[in-house]
Amino acid sequence: MAPTACSYLDFAHWHAGFLGSPVYARQREAARQRLRGAGPWRALTGDRPRAGRMGGASQDRLLSLPMAQVARLEQRAREIDATLFHLLLAGTAAAIERSFGLQRLLLGTPMRGRNLPELEDVVGYFVNLVPIALGVQPERALSALVTQARDATQEALASADVLLEDLVDLLRVDAGAQAGPMYQAVFSFQDVRGRPTTWGELEHSRYYPASQGVTEDIALNMVLTSTGLHLLANYNPALFAVTEIDSLLERLKTVLDRLVEDPAQPLSAVEGVGTAPATATTPTLLPTIPPPATAAPDAGSPATDDADLLALCAAMLGLSSVRAEDNFFALGGHSLLALQFVQRVQAATGIRLPLVMVAQQSLGALQAQVDGQRRDNGKDGHVTGGELRQAATGGMRGWLRRLLRGSA
Repeated sequence: MAPTACSYLDFAHWHAGFLGSPVYARQREAARQRLRGAGPWRALTGDRPRAGRMGGASQDRLLSLPMAQVARLEQRAREIDATLFHLLLAGTAAAIERSFGLQRLLLGTPMRGRNLPELEDVVGYFVNLVPIALGVQPERALSALVTQARDATQEALASADVLLEDLVDLLRVDAGAQAGPMYQAVFSFQDVRGRPTTWGELEHSRYYPASQGVTEDIALNMVLTSTGLHLLANYNPALFAVTEIDSLLERLKTVLDRLVEDPAQPLSAVEGVGTAPATATTPTLLPTIPPPATAAPDAGSPATDDADLLALCAAMLGLSSVRAEDNFFALGGHSLLALQFVQRVQAATGIRLPLVMVAQQSLGALQAQVDGQRRDNGKDGHVTGGELRQAATGGMRGWLRRLLRGSA
């Protein structure tokens, strides 16, 4: 792999200087001034009383729009001199106002933070959750709300590099006697239509697993693919009943439909709090995905020489047996499992297989690669069954122990 133009260490060194610069000071003051006059903000209220602290549980609902509707939304956005992001942000704000009766809104939206082309290939943390404040007036036209969302987004992007810790004292959402969230909701939008959908001979489609936790009351994540727009609501089930989230998504869909039909009509024409949404499409409840089963150690059944990596692959994918000519991904593996596979092989052998090799080569070829490197390192060529069974059940713990001892 060719070296990158710069490293994350280079970026960190530059960023430390930027945070002390007059440019950053001006951005910080502009962001703080913008937020000072936008509140106060009240937290969303659900069917259930707010607990003293978040418990971490989450639930998800998914609503999809076909590409024909997306094309109409994109066309309407262009006519308003806006983008699909601005239109969807306005729709989200309108749906929240119609569902919860709140007209002062504080939404957080993640920005990728890779502002320089040299950072595109650098692995590191760049994302910043940028606050966008909106004032929703139901008597105004829907098109005016889109324009307002566009202008508010541009103002927020002008100070998107300001650190959260420099704004957190202003991000106060009032939840009464209980501790409130930092934002009333999180909004995100990704257009992934240009991303590759093949890896070698394999073709993948987007899959939405159930989330494992929630950090805000609700997050509305929108993903545009070649098949349509997917509206994913990740929410706190201790605060909201699923019917409330369904109503929120239905009102969002209604607002988007009305924007296509007649953007001059006011938001007040959309059914609000206390009335049932007009549409009747039922969002999908994402299933809970159980963790993959791991094979139990079996000291009494040593593996044969040709079965070691194959046995690990079979254990991770829940298969009774695999062949040397099989490919990890072709058997049903995915990138996260492949990373675990690489980590477990390294934990057992000290050999780290390149992820691209796992994607492109057979299990037999991977076995030969591990054996060859172990011989070069002065060890017996083959990985023992015990080593890999320990890796299959122990995850990265052995690797971490060796790292802390300085021998990894």
